[in-house]
Amino acid sequence: MKKEKEPNEENEEQPKKGGKKKLLIPLIAIVVVALAAAVVLLVLPRFGINLLGGGEKKNDAPPKDELEVYTLGEETAAALDSVLEEGDGELIAVRNPDKKKDKKEDKDGDASSSGSGSSEASPAEDVDRFIYFYELNSPSDVVNRYLDVMLGGEQGFSLVDAEYVIQEERPELEDAAGSLVLARNSTAQEGCVFQVSVGWSEANDNLAIRVSAPAGKVHKPEPKPKPEAASLDEHMDQLMAMNPSELGLSGTSMDEYEIYAMGGFVKVDDLDCRRFTIYSRESPGSIAGIFLISSDKKHFFQLDQVTGGVTELR
Repeated sequence: MKKEKEPNEENEEQPKKGGKKKLLIPLIAIVVVALAAAVVLLVLPRFGINLLGGGEKKNDAPPKDELEVYTLGEETAAALDSVLEEGDGELIAVRNPDKKKDKKEDKDGDASSSGSGSSEASPAEDVDRFIYFYELNSPSDVVNRYLDVMLGGEQGFSLVDAEYVIQEERPELEDAAGSLVLARNSTAQEGCVFQVSVGWSEANDNLAIRVSAPAGKVHKPEPKPKPEAASLDEHMDQLMAMNPSELGLSGTSMDEYEIYAMGGFVKVDDLDCRRFTIYSRESPGSIAGIFLISSDKKHFFQLDQVTGGVTELR
Protein backbone atom coordinates (compact mmCIF):
# COMPACT_ATOMS: atom_id res chain seq x y z
CA MET A 1 0.00 0.00 0.00
CA LYS A 2 1.37 3.44 -1.02
CA LYS A 3 2.00 5.62 1.96
CA GLU A 4 0.45 9.06 1.74
CA LYS A 5 2.69 12.00 2.34
CA GLU A 6 2.30 13.86 5.55
CA PRO A 7 1.64 17.61 5.18
CA ASN A 8 5.11 18.50 6.43
CA GLU A 9 6.71 16.19 3.87
CA GLU A 10 4.77 17.87 1.10
CA ASN A 11 6.02 21.26 2.20
CA GLU A 12 9.59 20.09 2.03
CA GLU A 13 9.38 19.40 -1.73
CA GLN A 14 7.55 22.54 -2.79
CA PRO A 15 10.02 25.41 -2.64
CA LYS A 16 11.63 24.91 -6.08
CA LYS A 17 10.70 28.24 -7.66
CA GLY A 18 13.51 30.01 -5.92
CA GLY A 19 16.04 27.31 -6.69
CA LYS A 20 17.96 29.45 -9.18
CA LYS A 21 18.56 32.14 -6.57
CA LYS A 22 20.78 29.74 -4.70
CA LEU A 23 23.28 29.98 -7.58
CA LEU A 24 23.78 33.73 -7.15
CA ILE A 25 26.02 33.58 -4.08
CA PRO A 26 28.40 30.95 -5.51
CA LEU A 27 28.48 32.82 -8.83
CA ILE A 28 29.37 36.13 -7.15
CA ALA A 29 32.02 34.35 -5.12
CA ILE A 30 33.55 32.95 -8.32
CA VAL A 31 33.69 36.44 -9.87
CA VAL A 32 35.32 37.93 -6.76
CA VAL A 33 37.89 35.15 -6.64
CA ALA A 34 38.63 35.61 -10.35
CA LEU A 35 39.19 39.36 -9.91
CA ALA A 36 41.41 38.79 -6.91
CA ALA A 37 43.43 36.22 -8.86
CA ALA A 38 43.87 38.71 -11.69
CA VAL A 39 45.30 41.29 -9.27
CA VAL A 40 47.68 38.77 -7.71
CA LEU A 41 48.80 37.22 -10.99
CA LEU A 42 48.85 40.21 -13.33
CA VAL A 43 48.92 43.57 -11.53
CA LEU A 44 51.28 43.09 -8.59
CA PRO A 45 54.05 41.20 -10.46
CA ARG A 46 54.49 44.27 -12.69
CA PHE A 47 55.88 46.01 -9.61
CA GLY A 48 58.08 43.11 -8.55
CA ILE A 49 55.60 41.75 -6.00
CA ASN A 50 54.45 38.16 -6.21
CA LEU A 51 52.00 37.26 -3.47
CA LEU A 52 52.15 33.60 -4.50
CA GLY A 53 55.85 33.32 -3.78
CA GLY A 54 58.57 31.83 -5.92
CA GLY A 55 62.31 32.06 -5.62
CA GLU A 56 62.99 33.79 -2.33
CA LYS A 57 63.47 32.22 1.06
CA LYS A 58 60.55 32.94 3.37
CA ASN A 59 60.89 33.29 7.11
CA ASP A 60 58.41 31.34 9.19
CA ALA A 61 57.64 34.38 11.31
CA PRO A 62 58.16 38.15 11.24
CA PRO A 63 60.78 39.83 13.41
CA LYS A 64 59.85 39.83 17.08
CA ASP A 65 60.49 43.56 17.39
CA GLU A 66 58.44 46.07 15.43
CA LEU A 67 60.29 47.32 12.37
CA GLU A 68 61.23 50.98 12.32
CA VAL A 69 63.08 51.02 9.01
CA TYR A 70 63.68 48.84 5.96
CA THR A 71 67.39 48.34 5.38
CA LEU A 72 69.12 47.41 2.14
CA GLY A 73 72.89 47.67 2.33
CA GLU A 74 73.65 51.25 3.38
CA GLU A 75 70.17 52.53 2.48
CA THR A 76 67.23 52.83 4.87
CA ALA A 77 63.59 53.83 4.52
CA ALA A 78 60.79 54.24 7.05
CA ALA A 79 58.92 50.96 7.52
CA LEU A 80 55.16 50.65 7.11
CA ASP A 81 55.10 49.55 10.76
CA SER A 82 55.85 53.16 11.74
CA VAL A 83 52.36 54.27 10.67
CA LEU A 84 50.37 51.26 11.88
CA GLU A 85 47.77 52.03 14.53
CA GLU A 86 45.91 49.68 16.81
CA GLY A 87 43.52 47.54 14.79
CA ASP A 88 45.18 48.25 11.42
CA GLY A 89 46.89 44.87 11.14
CA GLU A 90 50.42 43.52 11.43
CA LEU A 91 53.54 42.24 9.72
CA ILE A 92 53.15 38.49 9.21
CA ALA A 93 56.17 37.34 7.18
CA VAL A 94 59.43 38.42 5.57
CA ARG A 95 61.20 37.07 2.51
CA ASN A 96 64.96 37.51 2.41
CA PRO A 97 67.21 37.31 -0.65
CA ASP A 98 67.94 33.73 -1.70
CA LYS A 99 71.71 33.76 -1.18
CA LYS A 100 72.17 30.23 -2.52
CA LYS A 101 70.53 31.22 -5.76
CA ASP A 102 72.62 34.39 -5.94
CA LYS A 103 75.86 32.42 -5.50
CA LYS A 104 74.86 30.00 -8.24
CA GLU A 105 74.11 32.90 -10.61
CA ASP A 106 77.45 34.51 -9.75
CA LYS A 107 79.26 31.24 -10.43
CA ASP A 108 77.52 30.83 -13.77
CA GLY A 109 78.35 34.44 -14.58
CA ASP A 110 82.05 33.85 -13.84
CA ALA A 111 82.10 30.75 -16.02
CA SER A 112 80.70 32.65 -18.97
CA SER A 113 82.84 35.76 -18.46
CA SER A 114 86.08 36.50 -20.27
CA GLY A 115 88.27 35.75 -17.29
CA SER A 116 87.59 38.86 -15.25
CA GLY A 117 87.21 36.76 -12.08
CA SER A 118 84.70 39.23 -10.60
CA SER A 119 81.86 37.73 -8.54
CA GLU A 120 79.93 40.99 -8.16
CA ALA A 121 76.40 40.96 -9.53
CA SER A 122 75.38 43.72 -11.89
CA PRO A 123 73.00 46.31 -10.36
CA ALA A 124 70.53 45.46 -13.13
CA GLU A 125 70.20 41.93 -11.76
CA ASP A 126 68.47 43.34 -8.67
CA VAL A 127 69.39 40.26 -6.59
CA ASP A 128 69.22 41.97 -3.20
CA ARG A 129 65.61 42.43 -2.27
CA PHE A 130 63.41 41.96 0.76
CA ILE A 131 59.64 41.45 0.72
CA TYR A 132 57.49 42.22 3.75
CA PHE A 133 53.98 40.78 4.03
CA TYR A 134 51.25 42.41 6.09
CA GLU A 135 47.66 41.55 6.96
CA LEU A 136 45.72 44.83 6.96
CA ASN A 137 42.07 45.69 7.51
CA SER A 138 42.05 48.89 5.45
CA PRO A 139 45.10 49.03 3.14
CA SER A 140 44.17 52.36 1.52
CA ASP A 141 44.15 54.25 4.85
CA VAL A 142 47.46 52.74 5.93
CA VAL A 143 49.15 53.36 2.57
CA ASN A 144 47.92 56.97 2.52
CA ARG A 145 49.53 57.56 5.93
CA TYR A 146 52.68 55.84 4.68
CA LEU A 147 52.79 58.15 1.65
CA ASP A 148 52.59 61.18 3.98
CA VAL A 149 55.81 59.95 5.61
CA MET A 150 57.65 58.74 2.50
CA LEU A 151 56.92 61.78 0.34
CA GLY A 152 58.04 64.14 3.06
CA GLY A 153 61.35 65.98 2.98
CA GLU A 154 63.17 63.64 5.37
CA GLN A 155 62.68 60.43 3.41
CA GLY A 156 63.09 62.06 0.00
CA PHE A 157 61.05 59.50 -1.95
CA SER A 158 58.88 60.27 -4.98
CA LEU A 159 56.01 58.44 -6.61
CA VAL A 160 57.33 57.13 -9.91
CA ASP A 161 56.17 55.12 -12.91
CA ALA A 162 57.86 52.08 -14.44
CA GLU A 163 60.51 54.33 -16.04
CA TYR A 164 61.20 56.16 -12.74
CA VAL A 165 59.54 59.35 -13.98
CA ILE A 166 58.20 61.36 -11.03
CA GLN A 167 54.41 61.44 -10.93
CA GLU A 168 53.01 64.86 -10.08
CA GLU A 169 49.55 63.68 -8.97
CA ARG A 170 48.98 61.52 -5.92
CA PRO A 171 46.62 58.63 -6.75
CA GLU A 172 43.28 57.96 -5.05
CA LEU A 173 43.63 54.63 -3.28
CA GLU A 174 41.00 51.93 -2.77
CA ASP A 175 40.96 48.92 -0.46
CA ALA A 176 40.03 46.46 -3.23
CA ALA A 177 43.48 46.45 -4.85
CA GLY A 178 46.30 48.75 -5.77
CA SER A 179 50.00 49.16 -6.40
CA LEU A 180 52.51 51.99 -6.46
CA VAL A 181 56.26 52.54 -6.51
CA LEU A 182 58.28 54.91 -4.33
CA ALA A 183 61.88 55.60 -5.26
CA ARG A 184 64.84 57.90 -4.81
CA ASN A 185 68.27 57.90 -6.40
CA SER A 186 70.61 55.65 -4.43
CA THR A 187 73.37 57.31 -2.46
CA ALA A 188 75.18 53.97 -2.02
CA GLN A 189 75.12 52.53 -5.55
CA GLU A 190 75.78 54.77 -8.52
CA GLY A 191 73.29 54.28 -11.33
CA CYS A 192 70.69 52.63 -9.07
CA VAL A 193 67.49 53.67 -7.36
CA PHE A 194 66.44 52.74 -3.84
CA GLN A 195 62.94 51.46 -4.50
CA VAL A 196 59.98 50.57 -2.27
CA SER A 197 57.19 48.87 -4.24
CA VAL A 198 53.79 48.46 -2.57
CA GLY A 199 50.96 46.20 -3.71
CA TRP A 200 47.82 44.95 -2.04
CA SER A 201 44.69 42.89 -2.60
CA GLU A 202 41.64 43.00 -0.34
CA ALA A 203 40.64 39.51 -1.47
CA ASN A 204 43.26 37.93 0.80
CA ASP A 205 43.84 40.82 3.26
CA ASN A 206 47.42 40.86 2.04
CA LEU A 207 49.77 43.78 1.42
CA ALA A 208 53.33 43.27 0.26
CA ILE A 209 56.25 45.69 0.22
CA ARG A 210 59.34 44.94 -1.83
CA VAL A 211 62.56 46.82 -1.06
CA SER A 212 65.21 46.68 -3.78
CA ALA A 213 67.88 48.68 -5.63
CA PRO A 214 67.50 48.16 -9.39
CA ALA A 215 69.43 50.09 -12.01
CA GLY A 216 67.82 53.36 -13.04
CA LYS A 217 67.50 57.04 -12.29
CA VAL A 218 64.61 58.97 -10.77
CA HIS A 219 63.89 62.01 -12.92
CA LYS A 220 61.27 64.66 -13.59
CA PRO A 221 58.99 64.41 -16.63
CA GLU A 222 60.07 66.22 -19.75
CA PRO A 223 58.61 69.74 -19.86
CA LYS A 224 55.60 70.01 -22.10
CA PRO A 225 56.32 72.04 -25.23
CA LYS A 226 54.62 75.42 -25.28
CA PRO A 227 51.89 75.67 -27.91
CA GLU A 228 52.77 77.92 -30.81
CA ALA A 229 51.52 81.45 -30.22
CA ALA A 230 48.68 82.66 -32.39
CA SER A 231 49.66 85.23 -35.03
CA LEU A 232 48.29 88.77 -35.02
CA ASP A 233 46.07 87.93 -37.98
CA GLU A 234 44.64 84.91 -36.13
CA HIS A 235 43.83 87.04 -33.10
CA MET A 236 42.22 89.73 -35.29
CA ASP A 237 40.11 87.14 -37.11
CA GLN A 238 39.06 85.71 -33.74
CA LEU A 239 37.94 89.12 -32.48
CA MET A 240 36.09 90.01 -35.67
CA ALA A 241 34.16 86.71 -35.56
CA MET A 242 32.87 87.38 -32.04
CA ASN A 243 29.59 88.91 -31.02
CA PRO A 244 30.14 92.27 -29.26
CA SER A 245 28.09 91.02 -26.31
CA GLU A 246 30.82 88.41 -25.58
CA LEU A 247 33.12 91.35 -24.81
CA GLY A 248 30.49 93.31 -22.95
CA LEU A 249 30.02 95.71 -25.89
CA SER A 250 26.83 96.92 -27.51
CA GLY A 251 25.80 96.28 -31.10
CA THR A 252 25.33 93.19 -33.24
CA SER A 253 28.64 93.01 -35.13
CA MET A 254 32.28 93.81 -34.53
CA ASP A 255 32.18 95.72 -37.83
CA GLU A 256 30.82 98.56 -35.71
CA TYR A 257 34.23 98.88 -34.05
CA GLU A 258 37.82 99.68 -34.96
CA ILE A 259 40.40 97.29 -33.50
CA TYR A 260 44.04 98.22 -32.92
CA ALA A 261 46.73 95.86 -31.62
CA MET A 262 49.60 96.82 -29.35
CA GLY A 263 52.98 95.34 -30.25
CA GLY A 264 54.38 92.32 -28.43
CA PHE A 265 52.96 90.32 -25.52
CA VAL A 266 52.27 91.09 -21.86
CA LYS A 267 51.96 88.62 -18.96
CA VAL A 268 48.59 87.97 -17.31
CA ASP A 269 48.42 85.10 -14.78
CA ASP A 270 51.62 83.67 -16.32
CA LEU A 271 49.97 83.70 -19.76
CA ASP A 272 51.44 85.52 -22.74
CA CYS A 273 48.72 87.86 -23.95
CA ARG A 274 48.38 90.29 -26.84
CA ARG A 275 46.69 93.63 -26.09
CA PHE A 276 43.93 95.16 -28.24
CA THR A 277 42.25 98.57 -27.97
CA ILE A 278 38.74 98.72 -29.45
CA TYR A 279 37.17 102.04 -30.55
CA SER A 280 33.54 102.74 -31.45
CA ARG A 281 32.96 103.87 -35.05
CA GLU A 282 29.93 105.88 -33.91
CA SER A 283 32.08 107.89 -31.50
CA PRO A 284 35.51 108.32 -33.13
CA GLY A 285 38.31 108.48 -30.57
CA SER A 286 36.13 106.92 -27.88
CA ILE A 287 37.64 103.77 -26.39
CA ALA A 288 35.00 101.06 -26.03
CA GLY A 289 37.35 98.71 -24.22
CA ILE A 290 40.86 97.33 -23.86
CA PHE A 291 41.19 93.56 -24.09
CA LEU A 292 43.96 90.98 -23.82
CA ILE A 293 43.89 87.58 -25.53
CA SER A 294 46.20 84.72 -24.53
CA SER A 295 48.62 83.37 -27.11
CA ASP A 296 46.66 80.08 -27.27
CA LYS A 297 43.41 82.04 -27.95
CA LYS A 298 41.68 80.39 -24.98
CA HIS A 299 41.63 83.24 -22.43
CA PHE A 300 40.11 86.72 -22.76
CA PHE A 301 40.77 89.51 -20.25
CA GLN A 302 39.40 93.05 -20.00
CA LEU A 303 41.59 95.85 -18.68
CA ASP A 304 40.06 98.33 -16.26
CA GLN A 305 41.24 101.71 -17.58
CA VAL A 306 40.93 103.34 -14.14
CA THR A 307 42.50 100.78 -11.78
CA GLY A 308 44.70 98.94 -14.27
CA GLY A 309 43.34 95.58 -13.05
CA VAL A 310 42.21 92.81 -15.38
CA THR A 311 39.12 90.59 -15.32
CA GLU A 312 38.89 87.32 -17.18
CA LEU A 313 35.88 87.12 -19.45
CA ARG A 314 36.25 83.45 -20.32
